[in-house]
Amino acid sequence: MNKRDYIIFFIASIFFISPNFVHLRTTLKSQFPIYFELSHSYVGDDLHYLPIVASIIRDFDIEISNNYYDAMWKGTNDVGDVYANKWLDHHTLLIDTDTKKAYDWRKVVDFEWSDLMKPPSRVPFRFKEDYRYLNGKKLLEYPQHDLGLSFFLSLFLWPFRWFPYSLLFDSCAMLIISLFSVLALYLLWQVLSHFVDKDKALLFALVFSFCTPVWWYSKALFPESLMFIILVISIWFLLLKKNYVLPGILLGFAIILKPYFGVFGALTCIWLLLTKRFTVLVRFIIPFLVLGVVQFAINYHIMGSIIKFTHMNSSQVFLKTYQHWTQTIFKRINILADETHGFLMFSPFLIYSLIAVFRFCYKRKTLLISLFSIVFFMLVWLNGWMAIGYQYAGRLLVPIIPLFAVSTFQWYNLSRKKILKIIFWFLVVISFWINFQATFMYGGAASKPPWFVIDIWRNR
Repeated sequence: MNKRDYIIFFIASIFFISPNFVHLRTTLKSQFPIYFELSHSYVGDDLHYLPIVASIIRDFDIEISNNYYDAMWKGTNDVGDVYANKWLDHHTLLIDTDTKKAYDWRKVVDFEWSDLMKPPSRVPFRFKEDYRYLNGKKLLEYPQHDLGLSFFLSLFLWPFRWFPYSLLFDSCAMLIISLFSVLALYLLWQVLSHFVDKDKALLFALVFSFCTPVWWYSKALFPESLMFIILVISIWFLLLKKNYVLPGILLGFAIILKPYFGVFGALTCIWLLLTKRFTVLVRFIIPFLVLGVVQFAINYHIMGSIIKFTHMNSSQVFLKTYQHWTQTIFKRINILADETHGFLMFSPFLIYSLIAVFRFCYKRKTLLISLFSIVFFMLVWLNGWMAIGYQYAGRLLVPIIPLFAVSTFQWYNLSRKKILKIIFWFLVVISFWINFQATFMYGGAASKPPWFVIDIWRNR
């Protein structure tokens, strides 16, 4: 790797994080299409990680009723800029302190979605009629989302403990994810250079940076954003640095991000067993299991049981069964082809990656990456998860997208069919345009098809 490559990567990195400051308008009526503003969080689940961060750094706990209250009535930054002094639903569980029974806030509180953004004085708090018996009970309010992402962000947002009214809270959180994403993509470049042709390694690292939903999620506050960072860093340590303790910590922490991310740690154990490295397996598995126990402790603290998870999907990952097989077949097709959440609709060139990852899975040198890619893809596929909600593209598969670069690179170097390579680069260009417009229009792209900009032009 020469100096020119580092200069190219530096310039690409500046462009990669620029959507945190530069934006394209989602309406073109009599306005210049480009404007400059710090990013802020207002998409789906992501802003609901902020009150958890605020509670950790200010209250040293994870009971967050006061954090929603302060944002709504006092205008603090506990839920970011957009919803300060405005009504917002809560992504929380109300826990009865006597029985430890959990109630989903949005299922027991009487509200309308049209109440969003209204002044709080216009949205009185009351329980639905069937839950009026909760009045007078001592209820604690805990996050429904897993805590890993908020723990991570709290390490860097500690200064906001002393600036509760600063509107930079969510902007800085998004910038932190972007900067760590750049680090992960740099390490992906190093990993690719280790396995295959160094001259093209940077090119493919940039393709998987700018032409996939990884770019959009590099500024989004979702666990999957941090998960792809952790995976790339772990692989870099495991395969290039031969360090097994730090990946044990990182992949153990992934359990706290979302419990089913623990599959990556389990696969690493299998890989170490297959390659007969029993001594280093011990060094990896100890921190991995310790952090797994931390998740069980969190479950017990909130739910009163180590096997009850705050997020329902987390506790049913390996127990999920289907009664309507026709419906689930369509779900699995939609994971690839749904117009707003399909995996391939937003990066069509990844069809090559899916083929390549199965074709080259037997390669001993890339066995770990193949295990991560195939098993996690099949886990999402078989469960029919799409993560439909107010978010962009196929969120649940984002963590393994950078890993597809290795098998795709292997295919490209070995393929002798020129027409397949021409089609590949044609799809790469389309993928870049889709993810470029979405990332620079951030919130406007959520839950929209990849051609949403056409509608903007039609309505200008």
